[in-house]
Amino acid sequence: MLVFLGAVLFVLVPFLLIVFSYSKIISTVLKLPSATSQVKAFSTCSSHLAVVILFFGSAMITYFTSNTSHSVYLIILIGNSLIIVITRLDPALQKPMYFFLANFSSLEICYVSVTLPRILFNIGTQNRSISKLACATQTCFFLMLGATECFLLAVMSYDRYVAICNPLHYPLVMNPIKCNQLAAGSWLSGIPVQIGQTCQIFSLHFCNSNQINHFFCDLPPILKLACGDTSVNELSVYLMKYTEIREEDNSDTFSPPGIF
Repeated sequence: MLVFLGAVLFVLVPFLLIVFSYSKIISTVLKLPSATSQVKAFSTCSSHLAVVILFFGSAMITYFTSNTSHSVYLIILIGNSLIIVITRLDPALQKPMYFFLANFSSLEICYVSVTLPRILFNIGTQNRSISKLACATQTCFFLMLGATECFLLAVMSYDRYVAICNPLHYPLVMNPIKCNQLAAGSWLSGIPVQIGQTCQIFSLHFCNSNQINHFFCDLPPILKLACGDTSVNELSVYLMKYTEIREEDNSDTFSPPGIF
């Protein structure tokens, strides 16, 4: 039940907030008198839409280009580090929108660092084994950062909603204190639930095999190794929109419980 509620809270709620925000934004922009005003208003959402594309693009790259991880990881680190530095140094970018963009870039670095360094280690050493504790740790951080990403995207859409639908109240609503609170809430809110979710999953009894048909410790291949009823766990996976890759060439092996 904890897994199911966590999936609903950390995926469906931010998704509904994003949909609501953009429905209000579109309806407000379409009421503007001129096409020029509409284009200018829509252009303020370009950074958030770019971040959404970056989010799903990075996820696709992580899943499908594991054999070129060195260059991919370097590109992600350099690109997001440049965004962080520029938004901090340029006075013209000291706005809530770019503050959240810098947070998202920091999160993106952490997100890919959960999986890609381990992939590089496996490639370099040709050793695909991983202990159960290390596998659980990787999964836990992957879930926590995924929850943070969902909430941060929702916060960024709320920022655009206030900027377009209530422009006169925008400086008051999105003040520095409120921005810091929203960012901190996005980073911290998923930690307790995802730790509980990880403990619940790895407390299951694993049988038959200890080979994960994947290149990192993702939930779908881990649940395939579990004995007994995992329907609630699998439902949460579907709600969190994890993509199960059945034909990955790379596979990780974790040691049985108690062997690290």
